[in-house]
Amino acid sequence: MIRGCSVLLAVALLAGCTTAPDDDLFQLPLGDAFMRLQMADLAGFKAVESCGAPLSIATDPIAPDRIRWRLASGISDVATVTVQLTAEGDDATRVAIDIPPTAQQQPFVVRGIALPRPVVQQPLRPAVQELVAAALQQRPFDPSHLPQGGDDACAQQRASSADASPPAQGAVPAQNSPPSPAAAVIGQPDSSAFAPTPPQPVTQGGTDPAAPSPPQPAVTFDAGSGGAGDPAAAGNEGGN
Repeated sequence: MIRGCSVLLAVALLAGCTTAPDDDLFQLPLGDAFMRLQMADLAGFKAVESCGAPLSIATDPIAPDRIRWRLASGISDVATVTVQLTAEGDDATRVAIDIPPTAQQQPFVVRGIALPRPVVQQPLRPAVQELVAAALQQRPFDPSHLPQGGDDACAQQRASSADASPPAQGAVPAQNSPPSPAAAVIGQPDSSAFAPTPPQPVTQGGTDPAAPSPPQPAVTFDAGSGGAGDPAAAGNEGGN
């Protein structure tokens, strides 16, 4: 009986000494782990965890063995995650993830009003664990490592945000009536400036004022004979 109790006591002590599920051991020096966490795949994390609202993540290396990620939507913080590194010899690092309980169900805040709309998909802890593991193993964030059966409220909010999103850049909205043909187009030249010049009217008599005048017959002068071409002779004849 005493031996059985001793065995149970030993098992209980071993269970108490086991590592918490949030801690993990990685075979790399602490300095390398610290540098890799600063280059984590935050884009892949945001693509999975965002519930439709804009989500930003700021990385704060607050100590040589500690990194903090601040998740925010607009100017409102929605979660704060701290990763504590502990060296296990020269070539191993243990990781501890701290997420406050208030960050597990952070409400959406719009213009200072707290709304019961999720911004970050829950549960948040498995996604942070995958973010840390992906960074330390130097691979992209893999959503297949997360538990199946996501957050229904987050999925509904994501669908609502997609329906309310503005049209893509370059898309032309539908119009009820066609634009007026007399509307001016900014940046286009006036077509009337390049219209052909209408023909000039013809003056009375059938001649074109722009046409050159025909040559006039030359007047000849015969001083010896006093012919009809001499104006002086013509005057004398008039006197006779």
